Amino acid sequence: PPADLCPKLDPRFGSCQGRSQLETNQLVLTFDCHRPMGSFPPADYAAFRETMAQVLSVLERDVTFAAQD
Repeated sequence: PPADLCPKLDPRFGSCQGRSQLETNQLVLTFDCHRPMGSFPPADYAAFRETMAQVLSVLERDVTFAAQD
């Protein structure tokens, strides 16, 4: 079955969609990220950085393949 790859993000700073799915004998990975235009107060910068770190964590994952008997 398809798997959701995205963490829950602070919607003020971004949203993403990512999926992995097996199609025939292929693994298909898709990812889309949207960062809304606008500005936010300096006090929110730490939350913005955390949100962007969450997005990067999806893209920096290792993909490992293992043979099944």
